[in-house]
Amino acid sequence: MNFRELRFSGKSVWIECDNNNLQVRNGYTIETVADKYLLTHHKQEISFYNSFAGAVHAAIEHKNLNV
Repeated sequence: MNFRELRFSGKSVWIECDNNNLQVRNGYTIETVADKYLLTHHKQEISFYNSFAGAVHAAIEHKNLNV
């Protein structure tokens, strides 16, 4: 699972990408909200995490479980 970072004023968003660094349609996104990281999939909020690594790990587990 690869992510590409997009920076905006006041927040960062990481978007799931394929091996060619192109955005995956309806993929996972992780965005900074205050001091937390929000994991979303198909525009549906999954959960907040304390670290970026925790959010990535949760995205991998979520994808493997096909939730």
